[in-house]
Amino acid sequence: MTRRLSLAMALLLICGTVYAQQSWVLRTNGLVDGGVSIVRDPTASVEMEGAFARDANNMWVVGVRTLIYRSFNGGLNWTGERFDKDRSSPITLRDIRFCPTDTNRGIVVGGGGTAANNYLLFTLNGGRTWTQTFAGNPAVNSVRFLTPAIAIAAGRGGQIIRTTDTGRTWTPIRQGITRSDMRKVFALNATTAMVVGDSGVVMRSDDAGLTWTRIRTPSPSRAFRAVWMADANTIWVAGDSGNVFFSTNAGANWVKQSIGAGDTTRMTDMQFVSRNTGYMTGGGLGSLPGALWTTTNGGTTWTRVTGLPTIAEFSAVSIAGTNGVIACDSGIVLTPAAPLSTRIETAARPTEFALDQNYPNPFNPSTVISYQLPTSVDVKLVVYDMLGRELSTLVNTRQAAGRYQATFNAAGLSSGIYFYRLQAGTFTETRKMMLVK
Repeated sequence: MTRRLSLAMALLLICGTVYAQQSWVLRTNGLVDGGVSIVRDPTASVEMEGAFARDANNMWVVGVRTLIYRSFNGGLNWTGERFDKDRSSPITLRDIRFCPTDTNRGIVVGGGGTAANNYLLFTLNGGRTWTQTFAGNPAVNSVRFLTPAIAIAAGRGGQIIRTTDTGRTWTPIRQGITRSDMRKVFALNATTAMVVGDSGVVMRSDDAGLTWTRIRTPSPSRAFRAVWMADANTIWVAGDSGNVFFSTNAGANWVKQSIGAGDTTRMTDMQFVSRNTGYMTGGGLGSLPGALWTTTNGGTTWTRVTGLPTIAEFSAVSIAGTNGVIACDSGIVLTPAAPLSTRIETAARPTEFALDQNYPNPFNPSTVISYQLPTSVDVKLVVYDMLGRELSTLVNTRQAAGRYQATFNAAGLSSGIYFYRLQAGTFTETRKMMLVK
């Protein structure tokens, strides 16, 4: 039987911006609360939860005690403001975002465990001043702009709320989930957004957040805390126990990506700066320290950055141009020690035909098959069973020189050995793969 499959180009001939494993360092100048340094102060219990870099110079972090810190010089110096001076118990601000098309407009979300401790702030002057509003909801974890006026936020108890006036007022959106906390929002454009959360929740809206559809989850028992979209079909989600998944068909099928053998870190945030190059933060799970990963191949593999300070959790990452900021536990803020590279690298053109071993292998139910072409040729990639019967044609077209990927979904097939065969011009090669359910 032929299964429905998706095809995506794996590596572009122009790879785009490359961000290598450069060192990140502590930035502590000005990180104080009431004149007392909050950096690694055991009595302060300050956690930085959200981060946003608007450009290489202007960046913000938010966290416990309703603290908002801003840097005008790329993270070297910080000035802070606290918004709950009259409260005896600290309230946590969890996320901060500015509108990509109108950087004067920004929103901060957070709060405690009850509606009375809800915090929603907005600015119309680029963060010089903030105004608090109240939405009648418990803590809000994440916010994203779709347009200068419309933004989506999500948080505890399955809540999704929506504003059409840059955060002055908010409207709850009913979507049928009340017991799973929502952890992260992502906005692709003015109409398409996604939300992920506990118990494997992955939801999508294509009408600017008015209605939401729950899509197939790659791991029903795990919490997802990060989501990113390159386009309407290409999605990454990440969360607890080292789980990072990738889809090229809008979530109909998912492929698990590698962050290193045996790594069970909790993933907290993710940002791609191009189709292939991305960053991901994590930590805060048991005795595992905070961590930062990078990828230059669309997340097929992630490399852990070494030499970073030992901190319980890296909560959020934001990259803008040649600079970036990471918000961490213990009042820690990290920025690059030197400007991030923006050198454009041209991928080497393949010099020979090649068919790679599928990954992962064994697999269930999806796997990725990669191959390369040194010239433009007619390409056919077919999957067969043990008896030589054709099950699915993944590719049957003419393709230019380059590297490609095809995703094979074996849902509905039984465990066993299968074969895939690449025919490209006069080149032919067959490899074996194993489905284990």
